Amino acid sequence: MKVKSNGASAREDVFPFRVHRVKEVAVRYFPHLTPNSGTRALRRIIYGDQDLLNSMREHGYALGQRSLTPAMLNVLTAYLGSPEDFCP
Repeated sequence: MKVKSNGASAREDVFPFRVHRVKEVAVRYFPHLTPNSGTRALRRIIYGDQDLLNSMREHGYALGQRSLTPAMLNVLTAYLGSPEDFCP
C-alpha cells in the first residue's frame, strides 16, 4: 500500500487526539457494515498488509488490541487515508 506523506495532519483532521476503540474506527471506515463486521474487516486489512502490521506493532499494536492510540491512528491513516476517502 502507498504511504501518504502527511499522515499526521490527515489523522488530526479525521480523528480527535485521543485513544479510540477499534470498533469506533472500523465504523468510520466501513459504515455500510455492522460494527462487528467492520472491526473484522479492519483487522483483516491490518493483518493482510505486512508493512502496515509492522508499523502498527512498532507503535504498540498487538493481537486482540481493542484501543488505538493517536500514534497508531497516524500509521493507519497514512496507509489507508481518511475514512471518507477510503474505498474497500
